[in-house]
Formats: sequence, C-alpha cells, structure tokens
Amino acid sequence: MIQTFNPDHYSILRAKDQDYIGFYREEIEFRKALEYPPFSRFINFRLVGNSEKRTKGMAEEMGRIGQSLLKKAHGKDIEILGPSTAPFAKMRGKFRWQMLAKGKSPQLLHRFAKELSSRMDVLLKGKGVDLDIDVIPSSFYNEQHPHS
Repeated sequence: MIQTFNPDHYSILRAKDQDYIGFYREEIEFRKALEYPPFSRFINFRLVGNSEKRTKGMAEEMGRIGQSLLKKAHGKDIEILGPSTAPFAKMRGKFRWQMLAKGKSPQLLHRFAKELSSRMDVLLKGKGVDLDIDVIPSSFYNEQHPHS
C-alpha cells in the first residue's frame, strides 16, 4: 500500500504497473534535462544550529562566500542552489539550512568544497552552528525530487 498526495505522479503510476523500463526512461530524461546525476554531481553543505536566527545568518554568509568563490575561480563550471531551509528544517530541536553545489567535474567540486569549508570553519567557531558536507547526498534525491 502506498499513501501519496500525488497519485498521478509518473513514479507512482509506473510502480503500480510495475513498468521499470518506462520509469527509467522518464526519469533519465528528467535528470538529463536538469543536469542531475548521473549527468552531474552534487555536494550538499548543511548548517545545523540551536539558534534559528544565527543559523540562517550563517547560511546567508555561506551563500555570499560561495558566490564569491565562483566569481574568482570556478565560474560557470559550478552552480550554487540556495541557501535555503533544509528538508525537515527543524529536527531534534536544531535548525537546518543547506546549499547545494552542482557541477560536472568532481575535482572542481571538491576544490570548491575545500575552499568553502575552510572559510566557514573560521566563521562558525564559537557560534553554535555546525557545517556538514555531504559529497554524495543520496538523501537529496529522496527528500527533494521536484516531481514528488
């Protein structure tokens, strides 16, 4: 039994009909059009903190730093999505914000992540906000698929 708010979604209809090949064809075209994996890679930067205001402020600063890094070195090879509230914006009493970096080159994404992380480490010290970096954010595909 499946409970859903979107019973006409292609994934639900394909599952109901056990049409695995049809699902794959539709999903791979969607991913290709939006340059989602396997046609690109994502790195998720998630901030988690006790204070909603401070966590949001650090997320906004992370976005500014990320954009600055792109202007200096990575240009159009990396796209930043966010920052925005994370799925499950508050979990276990902690506030969560995230920012995604999307690109085709794992090397460029890793270099970008290292630079952003080192700058954020300095800003976050003593602020009660932690940065988690997910290089292969599998939860992203389950939590944020725009068609779900």
